Amino acid sequence: MQKLKRETKNVDKRWLFKYNLFKEFLDATDNKYPVFKTSLGNWVANQRAAYRHGKLSLVKIQMLKELDFMFSIDEKWTEKLEELKIYIEKTKKISPATGQIITSFPSTNTTQLGCWCNHQRQQKKKNRLPDWKIEELNNIGFVWQYK
Repeated sequence: MQKLKRETKNVDKRWLFKYNLFKEFLDATDNKYPVFKTSLGNWVANQRAAYRHGKLSLVKIQMLKELDFMFSIDEKWTEKLEELKIYIEKTKKISPATGQIITSFPSTNTTQLGCWCNHQRQQKKKNRLPDWKIEELNNIGFVWQYK
């Protein structure tokens, strides 16, 4: 930890400022990530892109890992899938109503799970949902269309 503190002196002040804003945001929102079309949301997206392209320094990677940073959107998707599994287990319903806010889960994220489910349906309809995600959702009995 002491070594990391020394190495953060080599991180540019602008990045460190945004990092601290992100850290405060996570604390204030119970680890919910910022919306992408905001300054902070764009910063998060840029960190993911830099990581994916190998352009994020080891010090920055370490600092982000300390925040349990999700370096990939797929990590976030998998987290939502796990929340859906918990929802199904607790309520015995296949999926929540669109926009239903789920607050009673033992997760770190209060999620609009119904909106997430609806988004998966829309992505599949537009042929934008990868096969592996469709398979994961099918494995839990996900309802693709309502009658």
